Amino acid sequence: MAYMSSAVAMALTKNSTAPAVPGEQMIGKDIRLRRIFDQKTGKNVIVPMDHGTSMGPVKGIADIRATVDKIADGGASAIVIHKGLVPFAGPAVGDQLALIVHISASTSLSVDPNYKVLVATPEEAASLGADGVSIHCNIGG
Repeated sequence: MAYMSSAVAMALTKNSTAPAVPGEQMIGKDIRLRRIFDQKTGKNVIVPMDHGTSMGPVKGIADIRATVDKIADGGASAIVIHKGLVPFAGPAVGDQLALIVHISASTSLSVDPNYKVLVATPEEAASLGADGVSIHCNIGG
């Protein structure tokens, strides 16, 4: 199941691909959003690959570098992964794909698999080169 967290969705729906005021210097947020959005179309395709933490290895994405390369070759804009996978994702991240680090997690092995905890901070994600962060929270019963 593909999803995008509400935090990422809110940040990305602004479609900020240029400085707010023409002629002004771009700030970090503008630069990162330009990496996430296709500059010709203003659109993006973000592929979530953060399921391994909650579900264990998932068939088809167990070889993270090969999978990331296929995603990049397919024309995606960005991937969502946990911080532990960043060193294994390969050069396509940064060269062809923006990086969104998922900073919350749960496990299907828990007595409460919907209980989410923070496993990273935005600062950690930034130190890994992330263009954005993602967080998943369940609302309701």
